[in-house]
Amino acid sequence: MRTNPFVKKVIHDVLQIKIMPDLSKLLHDDAIDRMCEIIRRQLNLWVGACLNNGQILWLGAGQCIDNNFCQKCQNDGCVCANSYRAWFEKHADNPTASNYQSCHAGLRGIAVPLFWQGQCQALLFASGFYFEEDECPNTGGFADEITVLTRREAKIVLEMLTEMGQQILEKLASENASPLSDSTKVHDFNDIIGNSPAMQAIVSRLNTICSSDASVLLLGPVGVGKKYLAHTIHQNSTRRNAPFVSVDCRRGQDEQFESDLLGHRRGAFIGALSDKIGLLDIAEKGTLFLENVDALSEQMQIKLMHWLQEKSYQPQGDVMRRDFDIRIMAASTKPLSKCVESGAFDRSLYYLLNIFEIELPPLAQRQEDIVPLASYLMAKACADRDLPQKQLSNEVLGLFQDYSWPDNILELENEIEHIIAQPSHDHLITTEHVSDRIRHAASVRNAVVDAISDIPNVPESAWDFELLPGQNLQDALEEIERRIIAHALQQTAGNRTKTAEILGISRRNLIRKIENLHIDE
Repeated sequence: MRTNPFVKKVIHDVLQIKIMPDLSKLLHDDAIDRMCEIIRRQLNLWVGACLNNGQILWLGAGQCIDNNFCQKCQNDGCVCANSYRAWFEKHADNPTASNYQSCHAGLRGIAVPLFWQGQCQALLFASGFYFEEDECPNTGGFADEITVLTRREAKIVLEMLTEMGQQILEKLASENASPLSDSTKVHDFNDIIGNSPAMQAIVSRLNTICSSDASVLLLGPVGVGKKYLAHTIHQNSTRRNAPFVSVDCRRGQDEQFESDLLGHRRGAFIGALSDKIGLLDIAEKGTLFLENVDALSEQMQIKLMHWLQEKSYQPQGDVMRRDFDIRIMAASTKPLSKCVESGAFDRSLYYLLNIFEIELPPLAQRQEDIVPLASYLMAKACADRDLPQKQLSNEVLGLFQDYSWPDNILELENEIEHIIAQPSHDHLITTEHVSDRIRHAASVRNAVVDAISDIPNVPESAWDFELLPGQNLQDALEEIERRIIAHALQQTAGNRTKTAEILGISRRNLIRKIENLHIDE
């Protein structure tokens, strides 16, 4: 018997209703509301979600903002809602569409789609701003009330929306899994790009770290991916369904840091015109990541140590203390153990933070990871900008592997951004798109290799040099010569006559070089 098409559609719609997740409930979770309230209050943006049925949900404790221009648009036929629905359709049709969109009035918005079971179920958004490099849109006299964001600030909002989306998807997954799935979850570290022995050794420890609730201290120079690894640990822990909140300990003075962390009540101090939710409150049941913890002042170190010991705090201007249940992760570019020895870091706080310690090596010591990292960052950059995928040529990858990357993955990411920003219709990225500093470093390195390849007894350290900005071939050769002479002096216990014989130069010439190159004997 042939089924009536109308009946088939009704049956399909009924089945869809049965399996459709209750997103409105998940979107109004306390943790989600707190994060949305931070965006709404701090940046004066509209924060909400567009569901696949066209419904618009406003998120956060407040349902409006002080932006009169957007408020007027909302009152005039809800045309803003049509912009959000258009963003939803764009992402539903193209999962790699740009996260940055424009509304009907010429303002900007940040959009993060939520895909579940192969379909876009909702779109999180924060809207009602423009970038500082944009031309101010025609706002009919309301320009002063509209938020102007830097690219860095927009990236932070994007990260927060992405984090919220991840939490919602994980809750959906847990609701559709067996009761034992949470405790028996297999840890997934496939997103960690690292084939080098150093990174594989770190990955091998992550099962133990993720199964624990103890604090983690991540060490390593700027740009090695400490925050990314901390987030991965959070995502594979029992706290993955709660927020991951990051705070940079270098930001502002002690008073500002304490206010950000604890929050305050209206009237607590001059300028406190409204209540402020603290990051400890937002991170409840989740993870708080303290970036650059070594930058905390001595007084703030002591305060933080007491809050962590007592697992409670008192917002400024409040009369009640609040308990918290948060996992703490911290990161430092300095070796904190040496900071403790010198008295620059509180010993008790150090031991509170350092139950597990992970030291991430610089990119120069992970050459096996450079090619896969560069390829991943290129694919991500193209997807973020809705561009056709591009491929790095073997010559470019060779330049990347020979470069020392003093600022690590952060610098590699910046180089990929530089390449993408250049006008090119080619699928293959060639060396002409690479920054001058990287090509210059490669040419100098090749010249140095040619210059010292015939020198006998060259120590291994001589080959491992780093060309600093502004250095030329002569600078590099002097550094190599300094290392060769220092190595020879060490072999002869400082005997200049024997050292000169090893190097094949006169003793007088050796003495002159030691003085000119400032070599310590």
